[in-house]
Amino acid sequence: MDYEGENFEKGVKQLMKQIEEVYTDKNGVVFWGLTPTRYYAAISFNLDILLHLRMYIKTQNPAYLTKSLSKLHYLETNLTKLLDPVTGLIHDGTHGFDLSREYYTYN
Repeated sequence: MDYEGENFEKGVKQLMKQIEEVYTDKNGVVFWGLTPTRYYAAISFNLDILLHLRMYIKTQNPAYLTKSLSKLHYLETNLTKLLDPVTGLIHDGTHGFDLSREYYTYN
């Protein structure tokens, strides 16, 4: 990401608005795709956390940091069901309680 671009903040805010309105459930968890059965992919959730952190770094607006930490806490407390309580690894994704049991390199 280009942190110095003239339209960086404007573009990221538009992206965040789209994610929030279309791809985020009532708990603030980002899901993958618009299928009838929502798939909660770890990569989507993690990238949303990173996007908020990058906006905090760019703007120093504490609202971005708060949102990022809130989402991270939600993941860490296993409310997403993505965190394996036995191994501590993050599952690739889940359809509710149906975990994929796949682990990838973001662990």
